[in-house]
Amino acid sequence: MSRSYLSTLAAPGALRVFIPSALGRMSFAMVTLSCIVLVADRTDSYAIAGITSGALGLANVIAAPARARLVDRRGQRFGLRVLAIGYALGAIAVLVAATLSAPPVTLVLCAIAAGASAPPVGAAMRMRWRLLVTRPEDVTRAYSLDAVSEEIVYTLGPLVSGVVMALTVPETGLAASAALALAGCFLMTSTSTRPPAGAPRDAGSAKRLAVLRAGGFVPTLIVTSATGVVVGSVGVIVPAQTAPHDTLAGILLGALALGSGIGGLAYGARAWITGPRIRLILLTVAMTAACALLAAAGPVAVLGVGLVVTGLALAPAMVSGYLVADTLTDDRTRLEAHTWVNTAVNAGAAAASAVAGIVLDHSTPASAYLTGAVVAAALLTLGAVGIGPKARFKIRRRAEAADPVR
Repeated sequence: MSRSYLSTLAAPGALRVFIPSALGRMSFAMVTLSCIVLVADRTDSYAIAGITSGALGLANVIAAPARARLVDRRGQRFGLRVLAIGYALGAIAVLVAATLSAPPVTLVLCAIAAGASAPPVGAAMRMRWRLLVTRPEDVTRAYSLDAVSEEIVYTLGPLVSGVVMALTVPETGLAASAALALAGCFLMTSTSTRPPAGAPRDAGSAKRLAVLRAGGFVPTLIVTSATGVVVGSVGVIVPAQTAPHDTLAGILLGALALGSGIGGLAYGARAWITGPRIRLILLTVAMTAACALLAAAGPVAVLGVGLVVTGLALAPAMVSGYLVADTLTDDRTRLEAHTWVNTAVNAGAAAASAVAGIVLDHSTPASAYLTGAVVAAALLTLGAVGIGPKARFKIRRRAEAADPVR
């Protein structure tokens, strides 16, 4: 397994973009905690800190498709660099506003500017992988490696920002986030990756596909949102179960990430016979069932094992969603399609966080897990049914006609 992943990283030019992409992702993995700590420290209000951080995150989700469309149309060098500059200016604006004790509305507006400008580094890196590797199985392996590295970065990000701020001053966290975004995006686009022969080059063509109108794409997003529901539910319920032991909550949520990493590596190392759409549905079924079973996990050790098992399907489900998006789009719209997949997962997680919190206020963690599983099952069913025979035919025809190197 390790040899196959090493061969993926050994593809010409892979490390020159993969390492900078990790820097860019680390920037966004650090920003939430950095924003909360700084604003809370300067305003003595966690309410203002939470609103500011939430505004940044919400703006990030809402503007994600538009940012991806910009990069699709203007190219990664222009799009990622412009967005990185906008994000860095927004992050520094939050830093300055907090330091100068600006009104809360100013903090929120600065946070919105930062979130709306956050460059889609993950989606851009996956587009690079499609140009760096050749065979379809290599693309699956590259996406899996990418998903696992993202899990690692987003697990380490809060730890890194916490240590940096503890050793210096609270402002350092946001400053480091801004610097990493600039470094990652500028280094990532310092070398170009040539598209394979026959790939479309006219990003501004009038025939450009409308991503959301591609057959079967919206149902795919509905299915991927179900995985977000499971993740969002777990993210709220576990801290409630372990309160006031925050460290224990972090360890248990780390178990979910550990399972996701193991599952992602195993998924990418295997040659699959079934198509990505079927794999996405089956993996989401597994995650939903695991979420329901967490309701019966009493002792902490059992809960930890259950979270590892739940996480095993997370990265593979995300990779399957990206692969389905690949079969439904072309090079002109693929980055936007991947961003929509991420947006669907984030939207599901955000909604589940709110629902789980309400259930916990009136019932037990077991009920909250079951509620999350029911909501995920409903979305899964709706999405699976929505991909009817006509859409399946379109997917198959597109997959057969597509250049596997694109």
